[in-house]
Amino acid sequence: MQINIEKIAQLVLDADKIFMKPEAEENLVQLLEIQTQVEAAIVEVKAKLEATALQIDPNFRSIQSDLIKVHYRSFGQRYYVDELQKNLAPKELYTEETKVVYKVDAKAVEKWIKENNGMPAGISEVERQKKLTISLKSEATNDDQ
Repeated sequence: MQINIEKIAQLVLDADKIFMKPEAEENLVQLLEIQTQVEAAIVEVKAKLEATALQIDPNFRSIQSDLIKVHYRSFGQRYYVDELQKNLAPKELYTEETKVVYKVDAKAVEKWIKENNGMPAGISEVERQKKLTISLKSEATNDDQ
């Protein structure tokens, strides 16, 4: 795969022309296609590195060069409490936490605001940062939440 950096730079320079010329959308399409190719290549490279590393050393953990570190490790919790056998586990080996989550019904709050001309006590509006998203129409997205 050959990526033309100059072409990418030109696509970036011309990207905002979509507001003036509908045919300029091709710039964004090309950038999204390049992004998809690069992400797929990285997934493929990781799989190839993993297979080779484990073939060389089944206990492989990491390798470093002058510019790159490759780590092979697990993520997430190492152990968990089996709910069915929780009474058998020594109490000093775990803590029991209760987590309460509140989910606000946005539509109900908006209706309440309209009817009462203000925010209800005890509920605050979150400062949300707007972000621009670009996607191909063939990709199903739900970014309006």
